[in-house]
Amino acid sequence: MSIGHRIRATREEQGLSQTEFSKRLNINQIEISRIERGRRKSFTPDLIIKISNVLNVHIEWLFTGKGAKKILYPEQVEEFLAQHEEELGKMTKEDLLLQQEQARAHLKKLERQLKSILQRINLDSSL
Repeated sequence: MSIGHRIRATREEQGLSQTEFSKRLNINQIEISRIERGRRKSFTPDLIIKISNVLNVHIEWLFTGKGAKKILYPEQVEEFLAQHEEELGKMTKEDLLLQQEQARAHLKKLERQLKSILQRINLDSSL
């Protein structure tokens, strides 16, 4: 599955139209269509970060389909614990918050690496 397919599937899972998604990203709806169909091959770091934030998904997952998909924010911890009580067993809220903090730090590192890579290979394209 390509990055465009992952973006489209996640957008549709969240009930967002291309129009609404484009408004949240502050880009043209036609550009969303190009991204989802795989016609856009390069992305600015800012656009990738915006997509990740709007869809609430990890950048690494967007690009590779690997790793955790969803970013879990502090206000969602209680709901997550309730839904996954059996699976988590003895895992405490503090353990989960620590993992979340580590994941956010890792995400920031990946964002910096992505910006650096895109700048080095000069894939900055304007919308």
